[in-house]
Amino acid sequence: MLHNTYKAKQYLIPLLKWSITLLALYAVFAKVKDENISVSALTMLPYNHSLPVLAVFVCLTTINITFEIMRWMVLAKEVTPIPFKEAVRQTLASQTLCLITPARLGEYGAKPMFFHKSKTKDVVLLTLYHNMHQMAITLLMGLLGLCILGWYSVAVSIALIGVSVILISILLKNVKIKSFHFNQLWQYYQSLSKKSRILNFTYACIRYLAFTYQFYILTNVFGVFGGTYVEVLPYISAMYLLASLVPVSGMFDMAVRAGVAVWIFAEITQVSSLVAPVTLIMWICNVALPAVIGIVYIIGFKVKT
Repeated sequence: MLHNTYKAKQYLIPLLKWSITLLALYAVFAKVKDENISVSALTMLPYNHSLPVLAVFVCLTTINITFEIMRWMVLAKEVTPIPFKEAVRQTLASQTLCLITPARLGEYGAKPMFFHKSKTKDVVLLTLYHNMHQMAITLLMGLLGLCILGWYSVAVSIALIGVSVILISILLKNVKIKSFHFNQLWQYYQSLSKKSRILNFTYACIRYLAFTYQFYILTNVFGVFGGTYVEVLPYISAMYLLASLVPVSGMFDMAVRAGVAVWIFAEITQVSSLVAPVTLIMWICNVALPAVIGIVYIIGFKVKT
């Protein structure tokens, strides 16, 4: 019986790896191919902007990915200290699964696989806090952006949803599902070192500045909006918040953001359609690229026992 189980794992694990690999590659290439504005949109960049924009983009993309890795490394040490190289492997492999699963659910299944089974619950909770910090800065900046734009009804509606979620969590704090109480979410978060929580949130803020500035640069280069970063930030913040409320996989994330961006930027420009290539380039740099690199780690993955 044990021999049969071992043989099954020998075949199923490689099959799962290659299935994830093929799905991730299909997600990237299908999305790029299906877009009316393809990678050739890069040729729309003015010649005198190409090299500077490329240099800044490589720098900001590196900052974005690096600080995402550092965010996980900071939290993971609460369970098991890991070196930067291992944090790279775990983060990028998780990004691959996020590409083909809705609402980043793949990340909750991927990261525990890199740790001992006894640490699964802890790693899942750390992954939740990891994402909550990034969502917190997105929510705060998005609500501020909506208020600056005068879209108070939208801001109030989103804020009320957030308050409702908090109230429901408080009401359910004593509810027990198997051996898990909802109040353990807050208790476990408080048990984390203050330094880890502050660093993780700080890195989330740096990431936010990096990818919003990327978006701002492209809006200028493509002639969507010629204002300053401070002037365009409320629109970018509102776009990221509204897009993040739709639970789709990374494959469709770009389409959602493009639709929301075109709608929002229509308020300030007559060429809002040019936001589509901006969101495509952003998606390639910050979603598709890490996911494709993560395929290498998926293929070389060995199950922890």
